[in-house]
Amino acid sequence: MKRFILFVLALSGFTKTFAQDLPDFRWELGVRAGVSTTSLPTGPDVYYTGTKSSWNGNYAANIQYNITNKWQAGIDMSWSNWSTSGSWMQSGTNGQTAMAKNVTFVLAQPSVSFMGRFNRLIPFIDAYTQYNKANIYYGIALGMQTANNDATSAYNTLSEPGSNNNNTYHYGSGIGYSAGVQIGFDYYIWPNLGINIEAAAREAYMWTNDSRLNGINSEYNIFYFPITAGIKCRF
Repeated sequence: MKRFILFVLALSGFTKTFAQDLPDFRWELGVRAGVSTTSLPTGPDVYYTGTKSSWNGNYAANIQYNITNKWQAGIDMSWSNWSTSGSWMQSGTNGQTAMAKNVTFVLAQPSVSFMGRFNRLIPFIDAYTQYNKANIYYGIALGMQTANNDATSAYNTLSEPGSNNNNTYHYGSGIGYSAGVQIGFDYYIWPNLGINIEAAAREAYMWTNDSRLNGINSEYNIFYFPITAGIKCRF
């Protein structure tokens, strides 16, 4: 009888602990906007990678499911341009060498990712209203990455007779996969609506349809670092 009572008490404690760990809201929907920069691409000839990365807008939307108060899984879609810049020695149409000019290397316009996410949550429970008031979270992400582009170059005419200035160089479209980590903070103004800030680091491995120069730019990998803020609703 004593063992049975101890078993019931232990089961009751486990049930109570599990119930306390259940989330107030199961689903979350969020949108974010911010900026992102990239590393220089590795893989292509360095002549076509630039020497300086650029900041571009980054936009994202996600849906997430709260398994418990401490664990969360979901899907995130993000959109951003990838570009770098660098000095390129220009050649005239008659074969002479012209002065070096700054060129923009457009890797993706835009790049779109579809990633699965898994986060560990550190919740802050409001003492008076008894709901999850805020979260710090960190986690991992893995998914598909696309790069949209047209593999073209654009020219401006230089002042030298018979010379052109190549001012943009576009990679070809491509597809690949990306993986990375994220850390963020949620603060709920009301139980169902809050604000969100997130910083992430991603590495993408891309394969393109760029056949120019014997496919010298047909494969590359790149790091990118989106920093975004937005709103989140839960239900």
